[in-house]
Amino acid sequence: VFRDKVLGVKSHAEIIKHGTDFVEYDEIAAAVRKVPGVLGATPYKLREGMVSAPGGIAWVSVKGVDPKTVGEVLNLREYLARGKISDLEASQGGVPGCLLGTHLMKKLKADIGNEVELLLAGESWRGGSGAPRHKLFRVVGEFSSGMYEFDSHLAIVGLTELQALAAEGGVAQGVELRVADPMNIKKTTPLVEEALRP
Repeated sequence: VFRDKVLGVKSHAEIIKHGTDFVEYDEIAAAVRKVPGVLGATPYKLREGMVSAPGGIAWVSVKGVDPKTVGEVLNLREYLARGKISDLEASQGGVPGCLLGTHLMKKLKADIGNEVELLLAGESWRGGSGAPRHKLFRVVGEFSSGMYEFDSHLAIVGLTELQALAAEGGVAQGVELRVADPMNIKKTTPLVEEALRP
């Protein structure tokens, strides 16, 4: 049960590219899906920031996911108390959707349909001169994984929306994987590495 809860928001394995130019993530995901033992692959991006609502402000980890493929890897759909993953793709009045953890929603006093402001940490937060980047999102779903760390500090948005907000182009942080036998991931790793060799 614990492993299932973790898999609701975190994958079995990840493919990470050093640097800030991971733009070929769709090709990488397509290649590793063909590897024996790999059940699914999906790109993601992770940033730190704050979410602001009329009821409060909270520090969060913001995860950008591909709504079309995230279900291949994460059991997120099973832990949605309200809403649908596909709602991340629909915007109302130009305001994109987001999913918030149940404890985070309580902290913010937010509900489905409310607009919240998402701020990404800019260079000024680390002693530089860049201002934080911010955008309004509409709460379209609530997830409850049963793990407080995720349910109180995680906001999920569409990958393209996070890419646009971060102004880093079509760059992902990595590709998450789901494998058939996570207890023997070492057997799958060399097959994945072979599939990714030029």
